[in-house]
Amino acid sequence: PLSPVALFVYNRADNTKKTIQALLANKQAKETDLYVFSDGGKDEKSWRQVNEVRTMLHQIKEEVERTGSLRSMTLVLRPENIYLERNITEGIAQVFRHHDRIIVQMEEHTSELQSRL
Repeated sequence: PLSPVALFVYNRADNTKKTIQALLANKQAKETDLYVFSDGGKDEKSWRQVNEVRTMLHQIKEEVERTGSLRSMTLVLRPENIYLERNITEGIAQVFRHHDRIIVQMEEHTSELQSRL
């Protein structure tokens, strides 16, 4: 099986959408398990942005389930802000409980991802 992708997102809906679109454009997307780890907000403003990202993630997940464009898509929505380092370390550990390898992707590195596909 292919390595699963762990995507770590926060409050950038546009970057998150571009990153997921790049993943979906990959010719092996239908064989890929995607785990999305969404950290919670720090304050009222960031929570509004986080919730915008999460609404979009739910819409994408529904589309993925309807079309089969990914093997699976798992959303992990943190109820509070646990900060980047902890979100990443706990997310990686969660994926490794089910897989023996992983590809880690951050929402802000979309251009790097697109250039590799």
